[in-house]
Amino acid sequence: MKPVRAMACCGALLFGMASCSHAALEQPYMRRCELPAVSAQVRQLPAPGGAWCVGKASFALRDAARPEPFSRTENARRELALKVWYPIANPARQLPRAEYAEPQALMAMKIAPEELAVLSHSGAGARMQKQRQYPVLLFSPGLGAVAEFYSGLLEDLASRGYVVVAINHPHISGVTVLPGERVVPMLAALEEDETRLASAAPVVVDDLRTTLDWLQRQNQDPKHLLGGHLDLNRIGALGHSFGGSAALQAARVDKRLRAAANLDGTIQGSLAGPWNKPLLLYSAGNDPQDASMDQVWAVHRGPGVRKVLGNAGHHDFTDGRWVLPGPVVEEMGEVFGSIDRGLALRSLRVDLSEFFARYVAHP
Repeated sequence: MKPVRAMACCGALLFGMASCSHAALEQPYMRRCELPAVSAQVRQLPAPGGAWCVGKASFALRDAARPEPFSRTENARRELALKVWYPIANPARQLPRAEYAEPQALMAMKIAPEELAVLSHSGAGARMQKQRQYPVLLFSPGLGAVAEFYSGLLEDLASRGYVVVAINHPHISGVTVLPGERVVPMLAALEEDETRLASAAPVVVDDLRTTLDWLQRQNQDPKHLLGGHLDLNRIGALGHSFGGSAALQAARVDKRLRAAANLDGTIQGSLAGPWNKPLLLYSAGNDPQDASMDQVWAVHRGPGVRKVLGNAGHHDFTDGRWVLPGPVVEEMGEVFGSIDRGLALRSLRVDLSEFFARYVAHP
């Protein structure tokens, strides 16, 4: 089984082209996307590699029909924090940068924001191009991590023409910031009790499906940022570790999802068929053998891709080696591999882009 405790430890430390010309694409991303210049001292990941510039927005979702299974508050309902990266045309004016993560999230994880100055490559407050629709990708982070800790992958997917909707799951993600500056940490019992952990797996699957319901409603609202821009006939899901398992299981039970990618996650729940949709099963090279992935692959009957990220550890699927201080990375040990961090990110970006282009964007 993948190192659930290691992911929780990480959470405790952090958390198609329309208006761009070919000449514009040759300009550096920050210049053509009108993002403010930055000092050399701040941490940032490589710029997205797609044709689109990227915007970012945050939303809160409350499902009145779903009780909150981890709360002792009477009549508590399930709430989710959504982070959305989306394509925008080349801006005509400079945009403020969207924050990498909320200050409340950094402080709740015992890190002062000034100790982790990380810049995003996303613009804040940008609108999508009128009369354009985009395929949708749902993302779920690993147990104890937060959605923003995968910005290097998610910004890149948005730059390739997807609306990427990532979920922070209360009590399961490292921290979840809800309206009213409520900060919900991960429930420690989930990494200590396998029975409790197993009970959380279907909750995350239901969170993905609840988010799909929410997206359908917002797409019908012309006043909403996403209104009219979502091609809900082209939806995929992906996730890392615990979230990767949820992405696969959600795709199996929800006909709205066309394909799913699991980044180094032990698959929770039933492994028996049918597994008929396109699947990408991606393992870390330091521990490529996972019995649950082997079993699903053996009974899978749809299109699929099996990949191994050579010399990689479980956390090389995150932003960790780009944004965490060197001593912290060293302290975390074998959860990171010996693979060059640039090679790891480039490989994941290419493989995810090719998989979703084939099975979601152009099915």
